[in-house]
Amino acid sequence: MGTWEELIAAIDAVLAGSYDSPDAVTAEVAKIREAAQALLDSASAEGAASEDVEAAAKHGNNLFAKIKTAQTKIVAKRNVIELATKNREDLNLIKGGQGSPKSGLDIKEGAKIVGKPYKGKGFKAYGKDAGEAAYRAGRQVAAAFGMDDNSKQWCKDNGVNLQYKTMTTDNDSLGGLLVVDELDEAIRYYREERGTARNNMEVITMQGPTRRINRNVGGTSVVAMGEGQTYSASDVSFNAINLTNKKFGGLTKNSYELGEDSFANLAEEIAKDHGYAHGVMEDKVALLGDGSSTYNGYIGVCEAFKKLVTDAGGTWTTDANKLYAAGVKYATGSTLASVTDVDITGTFSKVATFSGLQTKIYTTSQVYYDVLVKLARAANGNTAQALVDGVTMNTYNGTPVVFIDELYTQNATEANSFVLFVGDMSQAGIFTDRTGLTFTTSTEQGYLSDDVYQKSMARYGVNWWNIGNASATASARRRGALAALVLKN
Repeated sequence: MGTWEELIAAIDAVLAGSYDSPDAVTAEVAKIREAAQALLDSASAEGAASEDVEAAAKHGNNLFAKIKTAQTKIVAKRNVIELATKNREDLNLIKGGQGSPKSGLDIKEGAKIVGKPYKGKGFKAYGKDAGEAAYRAGRQVAAAFGMDDNSKQWCKDNGVNLQYKTMTTDNDSLGGLLVVDELDEAIRYYREERGTARNNMEVITMQGPTRRINRNVGGTSVVAMGEGQTYSASDVSFNAINLTNKKFGGLTKNSYELGEDSFANLAEEIAKDHGYAHGVMEDKVALLGDGSSTYNGYIGVCEAFKKLVTDAGGTWTTDANKLYAAGVKYATGSTLASVTDVDITGTFSKVATFSGLQTKIYTTSQVYYDVLVKLARAANGNTAQALVDGVTMNTYNGTPVVFIDELYTQNATEANSFVLFVGDMSQAGIFTDRTGLTFTTSTEQGYLSDDVYQKSMARYGVNWWNIGNASATASARRRGALAALVLKN
């Protein structure tokens, strides 16, 4: 276990294994992390061998991301074990209808948790303990938000944190409930289920508001040599990328009856509402961000391509200028109906061939079914049975298709709009994630109607660093990991 490849194989084995003994898994992950840090330190040292630097640049982020995933799973398993130890007796009493548990919890008649299994999705990572995880999260929310006085005592008896933190970074002073890991996991589930950007871009966790990283953009040159010829040194080149994250918040209104009715369902609804809402906003920032305050100043992928053209002295609405961007292909016409197979396949040629590139087509379901499926069915070779069965999986020309429906609004305007993207978003852009969601609550506005207002806050950001460059000189253009098909003016 001394090379990057060996360490990645070791952490993959950990991820594929059982977490029934968290202490043993923790020790194994610690050994892998220590060995990885040693390799990273060696590659960062002055005079490090070029092959060590290249290996660190190639494998480092991937390995540490997997280590982070393993650590998250370990924490989740510890919490499940702790939950089972502390709460099993109480929950069995509740489910069996045998009265109140020792904690003094008063279950109201008709509460949904009594005798009914948990059927939500957000906490399914906890398997057979999903109901208990949802219940624990719901108890914390009910106690912290003042929905149920008995829940405060229950949380105290069962070691559930009710502390708030104050965030002061960037002159921001917003208090937030430090949610239990179970609720954080459920929110993450719904955020990833709804959001496209987080699932397809490279995700980097940040500890502060800014971070600077280096990416390998050029390495050792190999040339033909004659006998006795002197070697010519070549340097490994790195591109510095500045990453940031900023605050995004959501607001939900709930009635008191929701908290009293079911603690497990309360946690599920909060996870779904805020997880979905943040997933949608993440996609809007990553895809449609125009640098305005609506998107916290972030530039999404559409505007990033436009900016390449304008920064090179071109005008986006001038078709010839669109081609200043190495990763832009403009279509045959100015409407979706005019898009041809040649337009789509031509976009593939605008993508660079990077190692490990996993090419996909990113577009809206509207474009897929109105354009790509129609083109596929119109092509020679379709059998009658194929037309009856329809499309069995979302692909085009053998390439997987990912739906990014936040693009629907912009490509509905047609002329000059983006039809689809081709390439690998995980190599083209970085999604920064600083914290899970924190919550605050208020009953003042909803006093007369027994409503509770819940605010959620998270910090994230995007950087489309590898979509190629733009130049009025064709020979100076360099492709990136993502290309765009755009309608003509």
